[in-house]
Amino acid sequence: MKSSWSLQGGPDSTTTSLRQAWRELLVASGDPFMIVQSPEWFDLQREIAAGGSDAPTLATRRNADRNLIGLVPLYSLEEPCQFPLMLRRVYRTQPKRMIHIPSGRLLLPPGDRWIEGLFNSLARRHSSGRIIKVSNVPVPSPVHSYIESSPGLRQRYGVFHVPGLTSIHTIPLTPTYDQFLAKYRSKKRYNLRRQFRQLEQRAKGGLELRRYETEDEVAEFHELWDRLLIATGASLPTPAVLARREANHRRQARYGLFCSYILMDGPRPIAGFLGRRYDPVYMLDTTRHDPEYEASSPGSCLLHLVIEQLIRERSTNLINLGYGSPNHEYRTTNVVLDYVSYWLIPKTWKTRLLQQGYAVFQRGLCTLKGAFPRQAIPDDEDLE
Repeated sequence: MKSSWSLQGGPDSTTTSLRQAWRELLVASGDPFMIVQSPEWFDLQREIAAGGSDAPTLATRRNADRNLIGLVPLYSLEEPCQFPLMLRRVYRTQPKRMIHIPSGRLLLPPGDRWIEGLFNSLARRHSSGRIIKVSNVPVPSPVHSYIESSPGLRQRYGVFHVPGLTSIHTIPLTPTYDQFLAKYRSKKRYNLRRQFRQLEQRAKGGLELRRYETEDEVAEFHELWDRLLIATGASLPTPAVLARREANHRRQARYGLFCSYILMDGPRPIAGFLGRRYDPVYMLDTTRHDPEYEASSPGSCLLHLVIEQLIRERSTNLINLGYGSPNHEYRTTNVVLDYVSYWLIPKTWKTRLLQQGYAVFQRGLCTLKGAFPRQAIPDDEDLE
């Protein structure tokens, strides 16, 4: 099927009208990872690439009236493909330059033909055979169904799952904080009040929640964030790594994407969140806390202070905690979503051999794991 996708990426590729339509598609998608599909993230990556060969491009689709009906940002990525074996061993390829689709919740009209048209366009444009990485694909979803079942796609590519990325925890926010707390059982609400009371008694200097969003605030956040790392007994990264971090977070702040928190006991940081925000989603990347305060649950208290603030401001309706599992699974407030990410590796005899051999290995490993059933996970009350 001939596709009319347009691939573009110069400084004039994001006009005011396009950006407005782009944001409308993005908000309507409800994507927990919408920040990486946003115009601001695209601008940030374009600034980093500075017009080089790794500059991002936009795949756009318009109807007969020239109205935008589909848009997919495409980034350049270089990383190895990794295939877990046994006993923590991993087969790792040499780093490969890839086309990166950052979210599988594509900003497209319904129907497989739109998805097929996009991948056909990418295959024609990159006939030399670059790997395509598709990150953050909801299960189930149109993109998941297409990648798992499309004969045409599998004629071109070997389809491999990126290991370790299987589910995300999200926290949908309610109109009021009281409504949010009402989701908890009475025992959980009691324990939360007890945690706050213990932390307030432990904090001799008084508790203060600080939020960092602007470029001028990044340096102070890093100073406090690094003090939390030192409190754990760890060493700071090298000056070069710290300089890159500083530049990256300053860029994020410049585009209105940086949003991080520190909970203070007087002049001392006791817990922190490193995160990003693109309303209506807050994305939590990393957490830290001072181990001397661990008995008073500073991380849990910080989370609920942030939730209360975000609800009060009424601009955020979802917190994306990312992949993995938190220390406690609050089934009454958390929604766990299944996700998968893919490497689409162009078909060669080496790819076919790798795919067949790894599939046989995985089937054998699943059979082995099936002989040792996992224990049931306790519910919230048992975890408290």
